[in-house]
Amino acid sequence: MTKITFTSCFKCLKYSMFVFCLVAWILGLITFIVGIVARVNGSFGILDAHIPAVHAGANLLIAVGFFIMLMGFLGCCGAIRESQCLLFLFFAFVFFCFTLLMAAGLWAVAWSSKVNHYMYRYLEEQVIRYRETEPENESTKLMDFIQKKFGCCGVTSAADYGTRSPPKSCTVSKSIQTYSRGCHEVLVEACRSNLSVICGVGISFALILLHTTELPFTFVLKILTLMLSHSWFEFLTLFSCRNATFAFYYQSAPSHLHQTLLVYP
Repeated sequence: MTKITFTSCFKCLKYSMFVFCLVAWILGLITFIVGIVARVNGSFGILDAHIPAVHAGANLLIAVGFFIMLMGFLGCCGAIRESQCLLFLFFAFVFFCFTLLMAAGLWAVAWSSKVNHYMYRYLEEQVIRYRETEPENESTKLMDFIQKKFGCCGVTSAADYGTRSPPKSCTVSKSIQTYSRGCHEVLVEACRSNLSVICGVGISFALILLHTTELPFTFVLKILTLMLSHSWFEFLTLFSCRNATFAFYYQSAPSHLHQTLLVYP
């Protein structure tokens, strides 16, 4: 395909899009690194597999950062190479990211109202299993981990263990005093904090994508316009040259060959 010739205005638009996508790539990289750091430093061990909402915020940052990096890379390459294919892929990723972020934000809003009831039932079930099973069971390991990690005891207090004495994981370090806060309150705070991150990041990034794609979209429209106009001009030029050549041969040929030229493709 013949390379499109840009006017100074289109060149300005082209490099503006490149800078925009480069900034997007850098922001995506920062988001990705922050998500990785939050995921590693904020790991909740075995709790991660049982309550995904506790670490869902870090996972969302990792996913968003990765897709924005990929989107920025496609946009930069598409702008510099003037590649329609890469630019269409860029917009496909913009649409995908927008849909993913809005869905994540709305899911976080919907789940935030249910987390209180869900967490209470979940912890109540774990405490009942703790009372009825032997040590080193999965439920006892999970509750011991939660109580040590968050400095809490039982669902609402140590009284949830009934006549059985509270486990050692309920006691303050180097003391016989038990933690005063229940694990339900602490875990609900942790989950809602992460859900707030999901909601804020999801909806904010989605709105940013919606309002900042005007420049790339304008650039793609300009490219398509130039492509179509260039191809149409090329077609007209080719068609005119062919007709001119035919007219020359038709006029210079003997009269008995005119009929042959008329039927010749």
